[in-house]
Amino acid sequence: MGVITMIDTKAFANAGAIVGLLSYSICLLVVLVFPELVYILLDYVFHGLNLELLKPTKESIDIGKAIIGSLILTAYIWVTLFSFGYVYNRLKK
Repeated sequence: MGVITMIDTKAFANAGAIVGLLSYSICLLVVLVFPELVYILLDYVFHGLNLELLKPTKESIDIGKAIIGSLILTAYIWVTLFSFGYVYNRLKK
């Protein structure tokens, strides 16, 4: 048979978490600088679904909540990818 490829679960999870954090940060920057652009782009993604109710009120984005959200998302991605790598390696044996 072929070579059994094992995943370095920690490196896999770290890479995913870094990419997730960077993606979240870029998205946050776009929302802060071009808030209407987000709804224009989402209109294309969701095939014209009315997103008016999702638009925030006049308050600006809370940076503290954005930082907490980025940490939660990064941790979620890390745990998910680490778990995926662990299960994958177990199934490859």
